[in-house]
Amino acid sequence: MKLLFVITNLAGGGAERVLCVVASELAKRHDVTILKFDEDAPAYELNPKITLINADYKKQKAGILRNLSRQFKKLKFQRNFMKNHKFDAIISFCDTTNIITFIANIGLKNRLIMTEHNEQQIPPFILRSVRDICYKFSDMVTVLNRDDYNHYCKFTNCQIMHNPFFGNPPLISEIKKENIVFTAGRLVPQKNHKMLLNAINLLPRNLQKEWKFIIAGSGPLENELKNLANNLNIDVNFIGFQSDISSWYKKAKIFVLSSDYDGFGNVLVESAFYDCVRLSTAVGGAKELIVDGKNGLLSTIDDANEFAGKLELLMRDEELRENLIKNARESLDEFLPENIANRWEKLIEKVIKS
Repeated sequence: MKLLFVITNLAGGGAERVLCVVASELAKRHDVTILKFDEDAPAYELNPKITLINADYKKQKAGILRNLSRQFKKLKFQRNFMKNHKFDAIISFCDTTNIITFIANIGLKNRLIMTEHNEQQIPPFILRSVRDICYKFSDMVTVLNRDDYNHYCKFTNCQIMHNPFFGNPPLISEIKKENIVFTAGRLVPQKNHKMLLNAINLLPRNLQKEWKFIIAGSGPLENELKNLANNLNIDVNFIGFQSDISSWYKKAKIFVLSSDYDGFGNVLVESAFYDCVRLSTAVGGAKELIVDGKNGLLSTIDDANEFAGKLELLMRDEELRENLIKNARESLDEFLPENIANRWEKLIEKVIKS
């Protein structure tokens, strides 16, 4: 098969990393091209067999007119590229790029697969409306969780496609656990670290002293969160952005996610590979990955009291942690890159033959 992947850029990010992993796996057996709209080097490793096209339409300055002009230029370039190169299927990543790809393909009749990496209600209303119209007439839309599937399957062909595990599964001998509660993610409102800090504050003080609380990530709320931790008089270590957080997964007994919304939560997959027991708010992605009480725990979104209660339970009950980890291991093979790529291959073949 001759395949084209389209994305705005390949800077650091979840969707970008998924594309690199899936495209690299498929390039072992197929002719793969990636079209992106900047000249920056990819943040993640690519199979050298992949043809990488850099169309330099990187966003330069703020402003509605400038942005519209840029999007129009991207659309024009992409349409000409798709007219002059024949592909069996085109796979676009993320909502704005999906819209541009759909419009660029009008009249060209290429098979289109659009991948959605946000929860369906997140973009502004106008963008959501335009996006849903484009998805309605695409050949296939892939989503990350059951909640989004139930939204899109009402008006278009839709399939859940999980993100792969990034990296190589660790050896059991490499995992040396300590009393660490760990989380990783950008310090932005979506991740709701404020709720997490308030939950830690609700834990008994003697229990707090027996554990370390580590937050990896950077972002605009960093100073505000550090000040909140100081005001609450809780001992939390903010370690900033970590290019490789595997060493923390290896040491942490508990991984927590406090997001208000999250389409998938790659960290919930990564942490499970390192035998971290998982506690997450019940966002769409977490509900896709965790069966509450079986392979992890779920808590009501933005409820510090409930979150603290479940966190305390995990911190005190070693047997519960071991059972949840044991059950989580049973489904990890699904997320290996080669298995995710095989699912993508079957989906693409299905779309081409339809």
